[in-house]
Amino acid sequence: MYLNKLIIFFLLSISLIHSESIIGININQKDIELTTAVEFNKPKKKKYYTKYLVDTYYMHSNGKNLVSIGVTGNNSFYSSRVVSFGFGMKSIFAENTLALPFYGKAVISVPHSNGSIFPTISLSGMLAYAPAILSMIDSIEYKEVRGEADIEIIPKIHLFTGYRKIDIRYKTFDRVFNDSVYAGMKFNF
Repeated sequence: MYLNKLIIFFLLSISLIHSESIIGININQKDIELTTAVEFNKPKKKKYYTKYLVDTYYMHSNGKNLVSIGVTGNNSFYSSRVVSFGFGMKSIFAENTLALPFYGKAVISVPHSNGSIFPTISLSGMLAYAPAILSMIDSIEYKEVRGEADIEIIPKIHLFTGYRKIDIRYKTFDRVFNDSVYAGMKFNF
């Protein structure tokens, strides 16, 4: 059953690939997370523009599953190549949970320059929140916090490490769905 879910997730992800895309995987001792992001409005000539992304992830953590599908608008801060922000909304599906959190993320990136021996390095943070009005079934609140450090080891292949904490508050109890450090790899194409 677990393998079937992975296969379906990857088939859906691959069917979305038609422009700039990212596929990633991260793991630790107890968790696996598969991620995708697809830009669906890449213009041919503009250098600075708002990128609209559809991003998904599937996490298997301590025998529980969580699926997320979201839409984000990302742009550089006043045409800076160093700082960018993204804002959006996503849907979260987990055991007895359907949440629609708003979220924001920030990325600070030091890009590789011609002649430099240093690769592109970036730090990012993300915060998602769904109050009771946007949390359904048995949940009454959803919170997610993430931080990542990323290095582009060769063009379009990144290694990263990060920390995430996902809290789901139910009508009768609170549950930390995940609180962990992880490492992984992303492929851009």
